[in-house]
Amino acid sequence: MKKDENVKIILNNSNSLINRDNGIYKIYDNLFLNKNFIINLIDILKDLYDNNEFTIFNLHFLIKPNFKTIIKFDVQNLNKHLSKYPPDFLNENITRVYKNTGLLYSSNILVFLSLYDIKNLENIANSIKKDIKNNIDIINNTVYLDVKNTIENYSKKVKINKEIMLIINADFDTMNDEYKKFNNK
Repeated sequence: MKKDENVKIILNNSNSLINRDNGIYKIYDNLFLNKNFIINLIDILKDLYDNNEFTIFNLHFLIKPNFKTIIKFDVQNLNKHLSKYPPDFLNENITRVYKNTGLLYSSNILVFLSLYDIKNLENIANSIKKDIKNNIDIINNTVYLDVKNTIENYSKKVKINKEIMLIINADFDTMNDEYKKFNNK
């Protein structure tokens, strides 16, 4: 894969009821922190806004694991585990979370209506890229380079040109419940 290619979908549950059970909306790979990152992320954000009213999306950006060295990569359990925690908590504990999962950054996107402003999506994408780079700096300055305590051994410094995998978790019910409560008041 070339680093300049567009992001690729490796799992798409957007049109399936399955995604309501395991929470996985889509998984992307071939995402790099290069000149195409903002364009690719804007396209992903546009997709989140299409027909997904009253939905909370959790975006988890991880170092793409080497599937050749991992015996079994269980994305459903990883997604379930990451979704237990608010993004702020994950980002505040990024070094510890990175060592165990390869997580670089986590964020929420709240979709109230299908309408979006492209400039706003660009600002969101730029902010996410900046936050990922900040977390990489934190990881690289604090990760213990001699500790090998996980299956994947995320104990090395993060190289800025590493491929990123994006897991998007959808929480359809929470927003619908909040919207119903709001309308009943």
